[in-house]
Amino acid sequence: MPPVLTNVDLFVKDNEENPVLQALKTLLFFIPFFLVAFIINRLLDNDYVVASILIIVSISTILFRKLLRKGKIRTVTLGLSLFFTLTITVICTLNNGVHDVAIMAYPLVLGFSSIILRIREVIITSVLTVLSISWLVLNENYQYVPTSVPPPGAVGDLIVGTILIVMGALLTNIITTNIKLSLLKADEEAERRKKIAGELEAELNEKNLLIDTIHQKVSKSLSYINMLTDLKEPENSLIGEKYRSIKRRIISIESAHHILHETSNFESINLNIYLPELLTKYQELYDSEKNWKLNLADVFLSLDDCISFGFCFLEMFHQTSAIKKNFANIELTESNGLVILEMKSDPENGSSLDPDPSGILINLMVRQLNGELILDEGSDRITRTFSFNLKKQIQ
Repeated sequence: MPPVLTNVDLFVKDNEENPVLQALKTLLFFIPFFLVAFIINRLLDNDYVVASILIIVSISTILFRKLLRKGKIRTVTLGLSLFFTLTITVICTLNNGVHDVAIMAYPLVLGFSSIILRIREVIITSVLTVLSISWLVLNENYQYVPTSVPPPGAVGDLIVGTILIVMGALLTNIITTNIKLSLLKADEEAERRKKIAGELEAELNEKNLLIDTIHQKVSKSLSYINMLTDLKEPENSLIGEKYRSIKRRIISIESAHHILHETSNFESINLNIYLPELLTKYQELYDSEKNWKLNLADVFLSLDDCISFGFCFLEMFHQTSAIKKNFANIELTESNGLVILEMKSDPENGSSLDPDPSGILINLMVRQLNGELILDEGSDRITRTFSFNLKKQIQ
């Protein structure tokens, strides 16, 4: 069965008529001529009843024209299908029954209506056609309504049959020709969109490559800066610690750009990948042993927020290391948009949270992320809890 047209499909853009609409207009244009020829044929045979019915049908086409101008194509098609099916049945019943040449119009009506109507409407018209033919067959056998015997070689039947065949061929040609043109235009539009999509994809790949290169260059540049600070690091312990403080910040920025370059995800950074890399580089910076345990959830932050978080995280961990802890347990969780970083450490006897200059940077980063930092110094454990609302960062 041909595809059923939706309301959207019934018109073509650029003010070009859909082939179905054009075929309907053609049908309504030729129907009066066909009916006039049929009426004359019936009048010549003194069949005034059928002629009267055909005159009523001819007048009813005016109503269908008005509905068509209002854009009610499916309504017009269904109305025409039912109307002409019943009309054909009446004409055949009053004339030659199932042998009447007008029965040729049944497949023409069904074929045309099936292109436009939905499956339910096609079933209705098909059932009505089957019932009509069944009625003609029953009437042929039992003569509920007397029918005339078809004369052999009637000229009128030849005229009517020829008109029906010509109309069917004409409507089919109009529909198929316009559908082919529509398909060609659809193919051209699809090719045009495919070309545009290819160009956009190429442009996007080019931009992504540029962004990836930028992150790679930034990461390498910061690595070089880090190496230079190693060469220039002074022997004075106080000044050396300031150098290391600067290097911790460089590490935070370098690691973020490095991850963006490696993952090719330029929108966000997973803290589950970011924090272990920071700790590894911190271990290399201070030549220390691995004395931490990580339990991290997948939390994604933008580049700016991730770097701020990295500053805060490294400074918190550095303070934890500064109090000579035995072990650090680091947990990162995310629930309903609330990100919680908890860092627990076991201090040696006599250790405490002494004021540290890096605490200023921690507080600055906490404010920048609209977060909250809680320090809890117990008798056997020091806990730092940093939390912030991820939804606020996204907004």
